[in-house]
Amino acid sequence: SNDIASKFKAQNYRRTITTFSSFPNQYPSASILARAFTVNFNQANSTITLKFKQTPGITVEELTQSEKAVLDNKRANAVFLVGASILFGESFMANGTFFDEVHGIDWLQNAIETNVFGYLLTRTTKVPYTNKGVAAIEQQVIKALDEAVRNGLIAPGETIDGEFLANGYKTTVIPVEEINQSDVEARFYPGLSFIVLGAGAIHKVQINGIFER
Repeated sequence: SNDIASKFKAQNYRRTITTFSSFPNQYPSASILARAFTVNFNQANSTITLKFKQTPGITVEELTQSEKAVLDNKRANAVFLVGASILFGESFMANGTFFDEVHGIDWLQNAIETNVFGYLLTRTTKVPYTNKGVAAIEQQVIKALDEAVRNGLIAPGETIDGEFLANGYKTTVIPVEEINQSDVEARFYPGLSFIVLGAGAIHKVQINGIFER
């Protein structure tokens, strides 16, 4: 309970990833992050999961199933052997979130901020504080969300409330006439929000079969 992975887990860190290795001077976490940051979110179907990936130069750990279970419980990753295959897994952050989710959300936040700020910055005329102006800002958000569908970060499906989102996302705006006057006078619009459905990734499969004669 005193190892670094257990301490990270106890702190519930969302932005910390750690890797068990008998050869720490090889820096296995740096190796797998180098693979992660080659993702080009501007390309179609470019998002990845770090599980199953290769880590050149990192010595493999020959773990038993019970040892692997201990690492999983600590949210510690490893480069390990499955049969004759070497792979990285499970790509946990210290709080149990998978790395690609954190990475993807960071990209999406940056893409939205870049689109909206760039639109405000390069306009030759002002964006009016009207429903038409709000719709123009909303389109910059939708532009980033559409790109997230294209690169595989988000996908169609049902929300936890049972609403089906055919595009994988939904944006909502509050009409300007319902915004507090103090916000209007400050030229601050707080009424744009969205919900997205992460595409996730398949790491494990159970297949049931029946053989009859």
